[in-house]
Amino acid sequence: MKTDELYKSYDVHHWLKYNPHEGHYAKYDPNTVAVGFKIHETYGLFCNARTLLACSESKDFGDISGPDDLSKRYLASTFLQSALATYNYCIDLSWQVAWFYCAPSDAYYLIDEEKEYIDYCKKCTFDILGLKLRLGKKTELANHLNAFYSNDLTKKIRSEYNYLKHRGSHHTPGLGEQRSHMIASIDGEQLKLLQRNVFDIDEWFDKLFEFDQSFTKYFEKLIGFTVPHNFPETPLDLFAPIEYYMKKKNYLGKPLRV
Repeated sequence: MKTDELYKSYDVHHWLKYNPHEGHYAKYDPNTVAVGFKIHETYGLFCNARTLLACSESKDFGDISGPDDLSKRYLASTFLQSALATYNYCIDLSWQVAWFYCAPSDAYYLIDEEKEYIDYCKKCTFDILGLKLRLGKKTELANHLNAFYSNDLTKKIRSEYNYLKHRGSHHTPGLGEQRSHMIASIDGEQLKLLQRNVFDIDEWFDKLFEFDQSFTKYFEKLIGFTVPHNFPETPLDLFAPIEYYMKKKNYLGKPLRV
């Protein structure tokens, strides 16, 4: 299958190493720990998107499909539209990587309380993030985000996802009929019918295949901007929880209980 090339040439499984453990909590500031966790979350979602893309290539869907071409076309279209949505979720999560990078370095509440972490994620928008980066003079990172978000392929992926979100479905050629006009004209006037966007399976497989590669390169560079290069090699030892506890209490100005 063509998607085998993605797994071989654009491997992303090393992103899993950014999932923070006790050693990271002890060594790094809370915002850096949150960045590592958000990278880990993005990794899981991106793997889902790539899996959906790979599933769309299948020639035999087994028990979930009949042997006829109509059933196979329906499933291929469904997997691709699901991949389209999931790749878009990855774009949103990538902004949150930069968002936590801009968070206060002593924001322990972000990694202590799940609700605080979630609420902080919800505040992230591309426009507010851009403002934060400019005010923080993180120009190179801001330019990197803008370059990816404004390129033609990303805009096409984003636009079609927004269409799907608000309209619910596309028309896939070979799955039912879609006409632009009524079967007869009256007084020479062609009467129009509402239509859905056409979702060509081959065309959208190629677009998403290309986007997968584009996102991988973009996200790798984003990681380089937001976490120390040796973050994945941080060792875990039995004293890490104690070190984290002492560091946290010192930051918060509270008496230590040891």
